[in-house]
Amino acid sequence: MNVKRGNIMEKSLPQAEGSLADSIGMDTAARERRLQFLSFTREDARLLRDLQPLIERNADKIVDGFYQNVVRHQHLMTIIDSAGSNLDRLRAAQRRYLVEMFCGDYGADYVERRLRIGVVHNRIGLTPDWYLGSYGTYAQLIMPLINRQFMLQPGKALRASLAAIKVLMFDAQLAIEMYIASVTDDLKAVSMSKGDIEERVRQYETFIDAVSAGDLSRRLEIEGSGDLARLGGQLNQLTASLEDMVQQVAGTSSSLNDV
Repeated sequence: MNVKRGNIMEKSLPQAEGSLADSIGMDTAARERRLQFLSFTREDARLLRDLQPLIERNADKIVDGFYQNVVRHQHLMTIIDSAGSNLDRLRAAQRRYLVEMFCGDYGADYVERRLRIGVVHNRIGLTPDWYLGSYGTYAQLIMPLINRQFMLQPGKALRASLAAIKVLMFDAQLAIEMYIASVTDDLKAVSMSKGDIEERVRQYETFIDAVSAGDLSRRLEIEGSGDLARLGGQLNQLTASLEDMVQQVAGTSSSLNDV
C-alpha cells in the first residue's frame, strides 16, 4: 500500500458529508457510550476543569518534557522533518492540545478536534505504536503535578489523577478510531478488486466495532506479512494497550474506594 502523505500543518482534511465524527458514525450516543465505558462522570469533568490553571502554568515545562522524549527517537524526528514541520511549531500545537484536555467540556466540538489528530497521524505516516506511548508520557509528566497540588488531600489527588487518566484514554481512543478508519479507507481504495483483501477488511471492521463497543478481549488471527497483516498486528497491539489501560483505571478505582 502506498498512501500519499502531506504536510503536517495542512489544514484540509478528507472531505465527507458533515463532520469527521459523522463519517465514522460518532454521534452523541456513541460518544456518551465511550465516556460511560471509561466511567467518566461530571465530577471527572469538573476536576479536570479545576486543574486547567495548574496545567496552563506548567504547560511549557510539560511540553518540553514531552519533546525531550521525542528527540531521543530518530524515527519520530524523521517523520516530523518529512512532514515539513519543526519542534517549535509542534510545541505550540501541543501546548494548545494539552491545555484543552483540561477544558471540562468533552462534547461534539472536542471530539471533532481530537479526530482530526487521527487524520494527521495517518497522513504523515505516524503509526499507533508510536503515538500511544505519547499518552503514557503525558501521564508521567502530569501526575506529579497533581500529587503536589493536592499533597494534603490524598483522596482528591487520587480522584483528579484518575480523571486525567480517563481523558487521556478517551483521547487515545478517538485518535485510534480515526486512524483505523483512514487506513481502512486507503485499503479499500486500492484493493476492492481482490476478494481475499475485501474479506480481511470486513474482518477488521467487525473487530473494530467490537473493540469500540468495549470488548477488549478479542484478537485478530494474523496471516502473511503484507500491509493488511501489519495493520492487523497494530490493531492487536492497540487493543492490548487499551486493555492494560482499562485494568489500570479499574485498579485505581478500587484504591479510590478505600480512601
